[in-house]
Amino acid sequence: MDEMVKEATLRLYAEFSRPPPPRVNWILCAWANINRRGDFNQIHTHPGATWSGVYYVDHGEATPDAEGTAIHLYDPCPPCTDIFFPELSTSNVQFSPKPGLMMLFPSYVPHEVPPHRSERPRISIAFNVRREPFP
Repeated sequence: MDEMVKEATLRLYAEFSRPPPPRVNWILCAWANINRRGDFNQIHTHPGATWSGVYYVDHGEATPDAEGTAIHLYDPCPPCTDIFFPELSTSNVQFSPKPGLMMLFPSYVPHEVPPHRSERPRISIAFNVRREPFP
């Protein structure tokens, strides 16, 4: 998680042609999610964090190649999606969980997980990372 956050931050600064910050202090908070059949996470954000992410331990499906219950990420500025080149925008993207997959996104990005469909539990580790001093 630490390496991913550092790499993503360096890439973000490079994208804006800015030198990376000299030293960043990060505070990490993580928790396990065990989602059984019917469990879900309604749309939300993670205020008070800089980055948010999830690491999938087990997608909870009977077969390794199954898609699993996807996480949905939404555009944090829906009005822009409707009027600024709507044919180019992706207002809703989804990622299927795979064991070992870790994803990272800005904490202000709204996201949700629909109800889990499998009898086996889906196990993930969610996390927030906050840059100090915040913001």
